Amino acid sequence: MCSGYAFVDRFTVSCVGWTNCLSVDNDRLRYSYFVSYKHTQKWSQLYSGDSSSVSLLLPAGDDRDHLRNEVTIVISNNAYYNTTFSVYPVTVRCRK
Repeated sequence: MCSGYAFVDRFTVSCVGWTNCLSVDNDRLRYSYFVSYKHTQKWSQLYSGDSSSVSLLLPAGDDRDHLRNEVTIVISNNAYYNTTFSVYPVTVRCRK
């Protein structure tokens, strides 16, 4: 688990080494990064594009979830096959 301050500390999320094995013309993979709030079941998209590593500013977590957010990554190809996985909870505090 990692922690930091909302909209101050940058978090780097990487999906290195993924390849598109279903494509003969080597279509680029698309990466979508979301932050979700366990208590409210809401997702917010932070990034969508072809970069496998991004540096993100995250919003503060909810007090009801002990300030934890979950970062979810969806990797997809042009045929809309996708893989979804979540990163360990990230604790994001408001700066006082």
